[in-house]
Amino acid sequence: MKDIVCKKCGGKGYIPEYKHIQEGICFWCWGSGSHSLGSNYPKLIPLFKKVVEEKLLSLPDIVSISSEFITLDSLLRQAEIDDDLEGVGYYNTRVNELVTKVYKLHAKQVD
Repeated sequence: MKDIVCKKCGGKGYIPEYKHIQEGICFWCWGSGSHSLGSNYPKLIPLFKKVVEEKLLSLPDIVSISSEFITLDSLLRQAEIDDDLEGVGYYNTRVNELVTKVYKLHAKQVD
């Protein structure tokens, strides 16, 4: 797997202008500062596991979200490789919607 400096945040892992949205975390690299051409899915496993353990979503629901995430994530990676800017925008938005849904569920439990 090849890691490259994230173009969206310049390798910082966050975008100061978006501090009001999930503390400004960069959705392209998920705060790591680098962007892998492989899947970001393993970084989300602990969050998904916690959501299931706290019964915020049923196991079948989280499996469905995970499956959809993996599909969209792989399509996003392919669009990046192909320099398909419309595809990158579309798939990145869909991936962010799924992850934000899970974060919101978790955040409600923490509050």
